[in-house]
Amino acid sequence: MTKNTDICIVGAGPAGSTTALFLSKHGVSCTLIDRAVFPRDKICGESLDGYVIHTLKRLDPDLLKKLDGLVLENRRYTLVNSNSERVEVDFPSTATPRLLVRRIDFDNFLIQEVKKSESINFLEGTALKELNRIPNGWELQTEKGERLTCKLLIWAVGANSPLTTKLRIPKHRPKDEFLFVRGYYRNIATTETTPTVEIFFVKKPVPICCCLCPVGNGLTNVEIGINKLKAQKSQHNIRALLPEIIEQHPELKQRFKCATIEGSIKGTSIMLPSAWPQFSGDGFLLVGDTASSINPVTGYGVGHAMTQGRFAAEIAVQSLLNENTTADFLRQYDREIKKTMGREIMLGRVFTTVTGLIPVLDKLIALKWIQKFMRHLLADSNFAEKLMRPFAWALKRY
Repeated sequence: MTKNTDICIVGAGPAGSTTALFLSKHGVSCTLIDRAVFPRDKICGESLDGYVIHTLKRLDPDLLKKLDGLVLENRRYTLVNSNSERVEVDFPSTATPRLLVRRIDFDNFLIQEVKKSESINFLEGTALKELNRIPNGWELQTEKGERLTCKLLIWAVGANSPLTTKLRIPKHRPKDEFLFVRGYYRNIATTETTPTVEIFFVKKPVPICCCLCPVGNGLTNVEIGINKLKAQKSQHNIRALLPEIIEQHPELKQRFKCATIEGSIKGTSIMLPSAWPQFSGDGFLLVGDTASSINPVTGYGVGHAMTQGRFAAEIAVQSLLNENTTADFLRQYDREIKKTMGREIMLGRVFTTVTGLIPVLDKLIALKWIQKFMRHLLADSNFAEKLMRPFAWALKRY
């Protein structure tokens, strides 16, 4: 038996669940599918930017109250170069704080809101086997043999999904793939009195950044990331690289002396495109990782993904009202993203293209103007827009 729905969202992470919740807010029904059963783990830096707070406020101001006790508010970053020179980045008290929270908890928080909505048909533990374009939309088949058709598809799964090729979007280049690994550690020694994200520039065994992000209850997310081609060239096992860095770095070795790891070190791969991304096409909208939501400069991704979800819901509503799912009509979604975060995407493209920047920053971090640059980059949510304003002409090409 085939079930029909106007809008089908595939992927129930923050991008997909936010899209569904905004559709519900607009009074539009949808089906939301995910292969996982929630709560489920997700490899992430787990520092969420101000876009998250702004999006939740638009969705329902009471949601922020429900987050009390689940998240830590973060107003400080510390950058440490390989010579142990430190740069403290403190956010103004008037600035929107960052939120530190485990993704298993935050994503499940959103899913609990999804489950309360009568207009969202949520199918968890449902893996897709087939995705095909049909005359009036899309046909999806699950691994259980169930069939579902929809007029508009909102794709919120990772860029590495085999079914993403069915959308005929440009393939990412090998140089755009990055590997990340994360370990949860307890009892890391620190002198910080407030929740602080620390970024260490490491020289050995390979030039890399090691990020320490407290997520509450004495637990810290410790993460490293590296371009996949560079990892292959260096012949390092990236999962083994994290404890090796901790052991070889003098300060980290001392601070991790009494620390214990919870669970195992886990890894994932993420695409950080150096080319301008595509956000829509004939009959579909892209949100989240597939839509290049991650900013490779700051590492933020969840806030961008949720903002894309809000825009996608608004365009989807207009699409149904106008009975129009053509690529030309849906391209207004691309224009909205370009207007809102186009300059951040441009800055991210520059950073991804010059992936050898880490050793350079490590050397320059002691310079006052570089410290000022990093402070603005991390603390000022509009800094990317200001920085790239002289190059706004480049956006007109897309």
